[in-house]
Amino acid sequence: MDPAVVKILHDAYKKAIDQPEHRTILDKFDLIPAYLDTADFTKDMTAAFHREKTLLSRLDLSGK
Repeated sequence: MDPAVVKILHDAYKKAIDQPEHRTILDKFDLIPAYLDTADFTKDMTAAFHREKTLLSRLDLSGK
């Protein structure tokens, strides 16, 4: 994806999660904020993809 678009999306998301209203909702439902910047989110999702792929393979649920 175009890095300029990624930055726009990231900045908008970060601004939204930093709003006091967002924190109020998190508190209301006893949720913990878990912010990841773009690079860390990409690493986390890549690792999750590989974990899930391995699990599906082990369970023979790969869809092949």
